Amino acid sequence: MAYPQVNGQVEVTNRDIVDGIKARLGKHRQGWVDELQHVLWAHRTTPKDSTNETPFCLVYGTEVVIPAEVLIPTNRITTFDEQQNDESLRENLDALEERRTIAHIRQAEKKQKIANHYNKKVKPLDFQLNDLVLRGN
Repeated sequence: MAYPQVNGQVEVTNRDIVDGIKARLGKHRQGWVDELQHVLWAHRTTPKDSTNETPFCLVYGTEVVIPAEVLIPTNRITTFDEQQNDESLRENLDALEERRTIAHIRQAEKKQKIANHYNKKVKPLDFQLNDLVLRGN
């Protein structure tokens, strides 16, 4: 109750998870516990519009290697060098705070764009209503 914006974010996340479970279950609507880990994985590894980052990346500082990349070798897997990977992980961790700050700025910009768009639609209506009240119509 103290943080309505956070509550809204939680509601959106929960809705996304429930929608993902429903999509995976189809009409059966049973066995959702077995599907939960897959839906959470998808949620954590999908870039969000507001930040252009994945939640996984904002927590760990690097992008995840999806199981399909291990089974079907991609350039990322075939050119893997453990020593270089360790160095890259350290660099990513060093830059993690900056990455989070940039994501926070992007999120604030997105919120501002949405607010501006909303205000363009609502403000003219408010002015029209005020004009009617002032004219006594």
